[in-house]
Parts: sequence; structure tokens; C-alpha cells
Amino acid sequence: MSNYSVELMEDEEKWNNNVERSPMGSIFHKWEFLKVVKKHTSSQLHTLIGYKGQEPIGLFPFFEIKKGPIKTVFSPPPEVGIPFMGPILLNYGQLKQRKRESRHKNFVEKSLDYISDEIAPSYHLFTGTPEYTDLRFFKWNDFSVSPSYTYRLDLTKSLDEIKNSFRKSKRKNIEKDSEENLEIDIGGKDAIKFIYENKKGRYESQGKTFRLGLEYFYDLNSTLSSDNFLTYIATYEGELVSGFIVFMDEDTGYCWQSAGKPDIDLSVNDILYWRLFKDFKEKGLDRCDLVGANTPRIRKYKSEFNPELVSYHRMKKSQKHMEFVESLYKKFQI
Repeated sequence: MSNYSVELMEDEEKWNNNVERSPMGSIFHKWEFLKVVKKHTSSQLHTLIGYKGQEPIGLFPFFEIKKGPIKTVFSPPPEVGIPFMGPILLNYGQLKQRKRESRHKNFVEKSLDYISDEIAPSYHLFTGTPEYTDLRFFKWNDFSVSPSYTYRLDLTKSLDEIKNSFRKSKRKNIEKDSEENLEIDIGGKDAIKFIYENKKGRYESQGKTFRLGLEYFYDLNSTLSSDNFLTYIATYEGELVSGFIVFMDEDTGYCWQSAGKPDIDLSVNDILYWRLFKDFKEKGLDRCDLVGANTPRIRKYKSEFNPELVSYHRMKKSQKHMEFVESLYKKFQI
């Protein structure tokens, strides 16, 4: 019987190649993304790869954060605005269920052994992608598992099919001949700053703290390629009125941050979303992740695009005295 093992991988190219090979991989697992997150969280990044013999079977990036004597591990870490990360599996598609489960079980257990032996944290919190659906091996290792949600729009349909599924008011807003004074362009740092400041202002008007930093946005922009990160900016009669920051990987576009609803008599964001959907489809992406289905005040708006509600899961293990970590994590969720 082949041995199972995990070890740290430090080869950026090999890591990214494995992320791209996994049906569970995402932009949030890419090496360059992980490095930016590490920089802005004062954490230690662990990039685990699992093997059965010499064959890679999984990747598990996570972040070790120390506060005094307290050690915690997260994937993704708090206050970086990432919806999910967690472990992903490799080379399992052609396997029978028994072998698939055996590999998965051993990969999870070897990873948890590494975490226990090398770190011995008081708190674990991992959030898997929507494609990571078998949570049993975490539950059987004393983790609690709870669902979260996102909205995903199928872009494999025709544009007419996509648009005709929207709520009637959305279709009317998109079809209005009122775009003549609205320009939508790809922006740079000025556009990022505009979106950031508007987002921060909206949080503050609700008595909340926007915990992402502007330099974090800038670093993502400068580190990721235009195939992975774009800033859309909308200008109306010469004034910046709205914008979106989006991520993209091999098959999914993510509507990450928006400037919010502008105070003009034009449904700018409906038009912006439609532009995104068209661009993502033209780039060959299969779906758009609208993000934000866990937020009651924006759920209604995003549901009007008739997306599919998709679940993903948090896996938590905590000592009793660590409740304050949970409250901190909940302060900033997507």
C-alpha cells in the first residue's frame, strides 16, 4: 500500500499548475494571491501538498496567526474579504468512490496531523469552495460544519436566455436607451481608490468599520494579472459614479467589491452587471459568482438576476476559551 504524506511546497509554478488542475481550485488558491494575503495579515503561510506515494492528491493553503501565546489557523484568514479557500483535491475524477474517499480521508488526516504537530493551535477555521462538498472527514475529526451561501449565474447559456431570466425591472433597466452619457471603462489605481472610498463610506454610514486597507487593493492590482483582476469604472456626464472590482480564474468571474448605488436617476449598477456578464462570457468563463448571498440587505438585489443559490461550508474546531476569535471573524464576512 502506498504511503500518504504531506509537505510544504515552495514552487510557485508547480503550485499554480496543481491549482489549475483541480476542479475545486480558485483564484484564491493561486500562489500570488496567497502571498498578498500573507503580507496584509501578519501571518505565516503554510502551503501543504498531499501525496499518495509520488502522486499529488491535494493542496491545503492556510495561515497561522499568533496573538501573544494564542495560536490560530485560518483558510482564508479574517479581514481580507475572501469568501472561501480551504483544501482542494487532485487526481480523483476517474477513481471509484472507495478509493476517492480513502485518498480524501488520508489527505485531511495527514494535514490535520501536520497542523497539530507543527502549530498546535487553539482555534481552526477553514472555509471550502462550493466544489468541496464532502465534509465528513472534518466532522469525524471533531470539527463543526456550517453552511454559507453565494449566488452563481450560469454563463454557458445564450445572452438572451440569461437576460430573459432576470426580473422584469432589471431587463428594462438594461434595455433602456439611456447609456449614451454613461461610459464603462477598465480603470487603474484612481478607479480602485474611488471604489474603496465609496465602500468605506457606506460602511461608516451604517456605523461599521470597513476593515480592508487601500494598500491591499493596490497590491492585488499590481500582483495579479489582468486575466485575474480588473477594475470596472462607470462615468456619467464626466463624473465617476460607480465601479466594480472583479476577480477571474479559469472558469469563474467573481464580483468582489462595488462602489455602491450612485445617487443619480439611472440604474448604473444593473448596466454594470450586464457588462460584466457579457465580458465574462466573452472570455470563456462558465459562471459568475455574485458574492454576498450571506448579507440580508443585498440578497434581494442580487437574487433579481435569477442566479443559483450555492452553498459552501465552514469547518471550525475551537477550545472553549476562544469564543472571542469567532466574534472577531464575524465582524467582516462576505
